[in-house]
Amino acid sequence: SGILSIALAKLKNIFIQACDINPLALELAIKNAKYHKVLKNIDFQLCDFQNLKNNYDFIFSNPPYIKNDYALDKWVKNEPHNALYGGEKGWEILEKIIIFAKEKQCKILACEFGFDQKEILNQILNFYKFKCEFFTDYNGFDRAFVAYNLEC
Repeated sequence: SGILSIALAKLKNIFIQACDINPLALELAIKNAKYHKVLKNIDFQLCDFQNLKNNYDFIFSNPPYIKNDYALDKWVKNEPHNALYGGEKGWEILEKIIIFAKEKQCKILACEFGFDQKEILNQILNFYKFKCEFFTDYNGFDRAFVAYNLEC
């Protein structure tokens, strides 16, 4: 739906580069950005994030993070497969995002993740020299992090 990019564009007058691999999701995001009058602030691209070329000050993502073999509720299964499943372990795409952020000299990285992935993500973030802060959802589950690149 583009909600993360749209909300940030409404809060701050900044330029945002947003991408998605799903054409229907991207089409909806563009429609929503037009509705909220922030389309001029967002460059939407149909691509995998790893194809983006620029360096970034801030990267935020709500990537797929569910294990490929995790049994989901039938209502959740209505979502596109590639929007849900993050790999054999679930956190593989998150690791790619962390590496990408490091390579792009990103100062701040923020991501949502699976409730059982805090430990491994903390290890990966520390390995790549990010100082991280974790946040819980209303049910007390670890669900998001903000990480600061210690080398920028």
